[in-house]
Amino acid sequence: MYAKKLKKQYSPEEYFHLEERSHIRHEFYHGVVFAMAGASKNHSIIMTNLITALGTHLKYSPCILHGPDMKIKIVDEHAENYVYPDVSVTCTTEVSDHYIEHPRLIVEILSKSTAKYDQIDKFRIYQNLKSLEDYILVDQYSKRIDVYQKSKESHLRWSIQTYIGGDVLFPSIDFQCPIEEFYTKVL
Repeated sequence: MYAKKLKKQYSPEEYFHLEERSHIRHEFYHGVVFAMAGASKNHSIIMTNLITALGTHLKYSPCILHGPDMKIKIVDEHAENYVYPDVSVTCTTEVSDHYIEHPRLIVEILSKSTAKYDQIDKFRIYQNLKSLEDYILVDQYSKRIDVYQKSKESHLRWSIQTYIGGDVLFPSIDFQCPIEEFYTKVL
């Protein structure tokens, strides 16, 4: 997905007011609002495949699967931020109906326009989440899934496992699935 920066600085209250009135989604980072564009057909199919597989896996667990319309609130040393991942999973009780604060797992599906943002900038933002254990990047142009797993010793240390075949493992929710399931009807 593509993000377009709006001109003015916003407060969190102004951002929520804008979101309530808008037919498109916006991310909010350090007072700046970015309009989010739509996704490609392959992006949508991969996301549906992911949600189907994860939803089946989590059906009887205490964890909850969220799709692309659920914001995540992230507080860093400078500001309150709100971003939209493609998929997220929470395993604790959340207090807001409009955003979550304690995701255990986040998935981003890479596009040409957002790959760098998702791989570097958004990952850096997500690292402020103490609850986050797995950050998943899914390539929509080739069969490749990168699973970043947070070290138990330090929230600043992450290991990466790259999958191009076989079974993909999301350790934080004890999920294992053939990579082909995510790319059905795409590649």
